[in-house]
Amino acid sequence: MLVSAGAVLTKSGTQMGAPSPGGVRRILAIKLHGVGNIALLQPALRGLQEHFARAEVDFLTFRSNEEILPCLGPIASAHYIDESTATRAVLSALKLIPTLRARSFDLVVDFEQFANLSAILAMCTGARSRVGFRIPGSPRHKGFTTPVVYSDTRHMRGTFSRLAIAAGVTRPIDLSMNLRLDPNHLDEAVEFENQAGIDPGDVVFVLHPGSSPNLTLRRWPAERFAALADRLAGRHGVRVVLSGSREERGLAQRVRAEMQEECVSSVGRLSLGGLAALCGRAEAVLSSDTALVHIASAVGTPVVGLYGPNTPYLYGPTGRNDLVFYQQLPCSPCLMNILAKVSRCRRALCMEKIGVDEVYAGISRTYFDEKGRILPIFKRDRGGKGPKMKGVGDCPPLESCGLTWPGI
Repeated sequence: MLVSAGAVLTKSGTQMGAPSPGGVRRILAIKLHGVGNIALLQPALRGLQEHFARAEVDFLTFRSNEEILPCLGPIASAHYIDESTATRAVLSALKLIPTLRARSFDLVVDFEQFANLSAILAMCTGARSRVGFRIPGSPRHKGFTTPVVYSDTRHMRGTFSRLAIAAGVTRPIDLSMNLRLDPNHLDEAVEFENQAGIDPGDVVFVLHPGSSPNLTLRRWPAERFAALADRLAGRHGVRVVLSGSREERGLAQRVRAEMQEECVSSVGRLSLGGLAALCGRAEAVLSSDTALVHIASAVGTPVVGLYGPNTPYLYGPTGRNDLVFYQQLPCSPCLMNILAKVSRCRRALCMEKIGVDEVYAGISRTYFDEKGRILPIFKRDRGGKGPKMKGVGDCPPLESCGLTWPGI
């Protein structure tokens, strides 16, 4: 109702052409939900910055995503909504409107896939050109001068890039991701490694058993993470590093308690940038379907991704040497953007059917030789403060990346 009323007041019903590059001085990019989604929209954001080269780009997101923004590249101003409670979210959004209007944006690109709040805020900016997704059954498209039909047929990097194209970007968009880490992030990672007793010659796998809380059924069982970690440590000499948010400390402790081999935990000890740097210095990252998949991809580290309620076709890792395990049951995916990321599933059979044996076999076959040693192309140089990262810009669109998906 608010979206419809706002559309009438701002006359959003008329389709407008893309603005000319010379006529755009300020752009507002909006993405409220998800660190992983924000990492995935980086190619689209970069395309906007290159096309509208004279424009400043602001970013509006939830406060909980604050740490990812400096890693995206140049952002003129960041604007935050406190989403800790529904009341605070509404109040902080209302308080933000005068600031947004004062910025006099010429173009707003709303990368949200389903939330109406972002569409309302886009209208409230007073920007003449507003681009965002049109979702079946939702009125949010009324807030945009150029609505773009959302479709679950491409990886989200490509889907986000459709918004940039609708906004006027004419050059092909490079879909590679490359998070920008400053020296402090690398210092964090090196200090953690030193405290954990990780030597330059060690083979390091980061294991991330958690996921965002909107559907914890995306998590592979803790005991399976532990069993897999034991095999990697015992048979391949892997140094296992557990990662997670502070809220996931208990989950990491359960994995550690189930393990027979030694491991170290980085939970609560690193900033987001520090964790990204640690992933960039690791030989591989093994993760449930969550933001760390995309952070690891963006620093060029091979990813082993475990999927079930969500689909890797839209949210899978994007590197040349990634592994994805996905059983593709008839009920999967059930966690979809067109359903506002709400699932009624109570038991994740799709995750339970991913066995330790198949994941271990895939990892051993892909990253190690017949004697159990890490293949030279995957060994990282941790001799100094800077990680020897693979070039992340050399990965073509996902469809031709040569992913190996043993679960399909």
